[in-house]
Amino acid sequence: MFFADDLPLDEREYVVVSAEIDLYRKAQTAVNELTSYTTDAMAVSHGDKPFANLQQTIMDAERRREQIWYKMIRYHLL
Repeated sequence: MFFADDLPLDEREYVVVSAEIDLYRKAQTAVNELTSYTTDAMAVSHGDKPFANLQQTIMDAERRREQIWYKMIRYHLL
């Protein structure tokens, strides 16, 4: 999927941060089901530990997206 329109830099950043948030949310739903798993060669427990701070990362990205929105003055003057 691609987007062919030429956006201003701040709008482009807003889109990228929004996509980042969606990606982290999808990973979070997948990680919630992942606590331990077993393969033929090994057993892994606490498989969700690399994603322990995922909620904080999502909140930081949402704050960043909000900052970008408030800097886009052209939408607030309507």
